[in-house]
Amino acid sequence: MPGRARDAFARALALDARNLDAVIGLGDAARAAGSEKDARAYYEQARALDPGSRDVAERLAGAPAAALPRWAVSAAAGHSWLKRTTLKDWSEQSFRLERITNGGGFWAGLDHAQRFGLDDVEIAAGASARLADGVSATVEGAATPNDDFLPAWRFAAGLNARLGETTFALVDGSVRHYATGTVKGVSAGLEQYLVDGRLDLSARFVNSFDPTGRHLTGYSVAATVIPIDRLRLRAGYADAPEADAGVVAGTRSVSAGLAFDLTPRLTWRIDYLREDRSGSYLRQELVSGLSYKF
Repeated sequence: MPGRARDAFARALALDARNLDAVIGLGDAARAAGSEKDARAYYEQARALDPGSRDVAERLAGAPAAALPRWAVSAAAGHSWLKRTTLKDWSEQSFRLERITNGGGFWAGLDHAQRFGLDDVEIAAGASARLADGVSATVEGAATPNDDFLPAWRFAAGLNARLGETTFALVDGSVRHYATGTVKGVSAGLEQYLVDGRLDLSARFVNSFDPTGRHLTGYSVAATVIPIDRLRLRAGYADAPEADAGVVAGTRSVSAGLAFDLTPRLTWRIDYLREDRSGSYLRQELVSGLSYKF
């Protein structure tokens, strides 16, 4: 999102006031958010750093914000292979439409899941916004009519607050109501940006409360790296409670993924998850999808 991109470039610029890529990036983020005046001010600042830059000259001569993408649509499909169980494999398809706004955005989507010979369709919507300098928030809600295994309804909210130039505090909470009861969760953690914002490290302490009030704890760690401008790589590990059909159990998971910009507007992603659920199944999932900005 433009707000998150802007924060990453701002962190890079704070570390190096002559970082040309960061100044150009701030201009691009401002233009994508519809702030053409701010965008041109950043491009002029970039031209002062490198008067001969072709990239800067093209941006100063480029299209106004009205011609840039303000919407994004994405679709994905995934399949899960199960072991240590008699359950059949799972599959899932999703669709999402997002409106990009200044400093955040809002979105709506559908998620079709097939498990245990049953089908659930979840309808979801969410929003993100920049509340203040270095502080952003997200909210998300969803409902599943005629729910079989997904939550009948769920709600989640999160807060991201800057502690230093490249360090952020993370706080998240969620409530999920199943036919068997309500599962609540809360997590707190830290996020650290390194290498001019190209490396993102995060860690969270996870708490979950099952329908009986039982308290389970765990943790998760993740890393995202941008080796080249068009490619983002992600990896994570968690030993934390997870809810499935309203049942909470300790779960060890390993995940990895990549996102690659095929064009400035079209991005392809693929994600892998290996989930080892205590006293239950072993699941491996592969998800692939495309997103397009317009």
